[in-house]
Amino acid sequence: MDIDELKYYTVASQLFDTFNSEEIIEDLENLVGESPIYFIKEKIRRKTSKVHIPLPENLKAAIIDFEGQPVFLVGIMIVDKILTFYIKNYTHIERLYFLILKVMRVLREIQLFAFSTFEKRELLKIYHYLETQGYDLSDYSFIEGLSIVNLQENKYEALNEAIYTIYPADSPVISTGDMLFRNLKLIPKLFSAQKFEEIISHNQNCLMNGSLIFLKRWLKHYKI
Repeated sequence: MDIDELKYYTVASQLFDTFNSEEIIEDLENLVGESPIYFIKEKIRRKTSKVHIPLPENLKAAIIDFEGQPVFLVGIMIVDKILTFYIKNYTHIERLYFLILKVMRVLREIQLFAFSTFEKRELLKIYHYLETQGYDLSDYSFIEGLSIVNLQENKYEALNEAIYTIYPADSPVISTGDMLFRNLKLIPKLFSAQKFEEIISHNQNCLMNGSLIFLKRWLKHYKI
C-alpha cells in the first residue's frame, strides 16, 4: 500500500466529524455582494436519477468544479445545495479570483473533492497571480497546502468511464446528463456568446456526477 492509499483512508475516516453545512453555506452566500460577481444557489432534488445524487448530511465534504482557462466560474456542491459564482467577462477576473480565495477560506475545514487535478492547479495559479499583482495574501497562505482529492483512478480517466465502473455500460440509466456531452471545447465559445445557462447546467452536472463517483466508488473503497 503506497502513501497516497494510506492518506486516503485517513481522509475518509475524518469525513464523519461534526459538520454544520447550513452555516457553511450561509457564510459562502454572505461573500457575494453586487455584480460583477454573479451567484446562484440551487437545491438538488432527492432521487432525481442514479447519476444525480446529493451528498449525505453527515459527510464533511464538498465537490468543486472550475470552468474556463482562465477560470470564470466555480461551482461547489455541499450536501444537497449547489452554489455557483461566476463573472460574465474577464474585466472582473481579479475580483473573482479574490472571491475564490475567500470561498476556499470558508471551505478549508471541509475535505474538497474534484474529478481531476485541474482545480488544484488552477487554484495555485490564481493564488500566485494575485501575489504577483501585489495583493496581501497573508490570510490565504493555506492555499498552497490545501487538500483537493482527485477522484480519477488515473489521469486519463474520463467522467463517463468512471461512471461505467459504477453502472454497467449497457445500463439504461447510464448518462452523465451533460447537455454539452463533456465537450469542454464548447466552454470558451459559450462564454464568448454569453450562454451562461448552458455553462452552469454543464457545471452542475459535473458536480453531481462527481458526487456519484465520490459516494459510490471513492468512499466505498476507502471507508473503514
